[in-house]
Amino acid sequence: MALIQLEKLSKSYGRGNNAVSVLINLDFTFDAGEMLAITGKSGSGKTTLLNLIGAVDFADSGRYLFNGEEKRFRNVSDGVRFRAQNIGFIVQHFALIDDFTVYENVLMSLWETPTKSHERKQKVLDVLQRLDILDLRDKYPPQLSGGEKQRTAIARAIVRKPALILADEPTGALDAAAEKNTMDILKELHAEGTGIIIVTHDPEIAAQCDRVFELVKA
Repeated sequence: MALIQLEKLSKSYGRGNNAVSVLINLDFTFDAGEMLAITGKSGSGKTTLLNLIGAVDFADSGRYLFNGEEKRFRNVSDGVRFRAQNIGFIVQHFALIDDFTVYENVLMSLWETPTKSHERKQKVLDVLQRLDILDLRDKYPPQLSGGEKQRTAIARAIVRKPALILADEPTGALDAAAEKNTMDILKELHAEGTGIIIVTHDPEIAAQCDRVFELVKA
């Protein structure tokens, strides 16, 4: 069953003669539980597509269906609520808050959820335990290795148990060992039924996915 359907989606930036079209009449389908790689040359719109799927940005035209229901995002708050209910994000440079501990960085993902304080704490501890970073709970991002930062970012993305994880170059800033660890975690989540969409330039990463969707520059 299709989790995501994008129909004739278009997105441009700028106005008038300065407008740059990034995506034009794009059709895209993603099935529930699938693991998909989005590839393409720089400037082809990979990150733009990921941001439209995650409602971080909004299309100029076209239709967005999630689980068969058309989504119309009117403002930033609509996107925040949609992600809180459905989507976890992982980005290349981790996007952790340096003044927050590992525990606090993961906990912030639950701020928009109607969960009681003690339940939030247990959810965070459980996911830190799962990713083998429970002993790092009181450390700050500058004290972590690249692999530890990425596991913290993954913990933040999955603590709400979303139906879909969007990963933008999740291994681009990692060494070989940390890259393998990250992909092993994503494949484990995929095996459990979580949908995974990975933007990547790396053909070896793409080859580990169920399917590859290549974007061509507009």
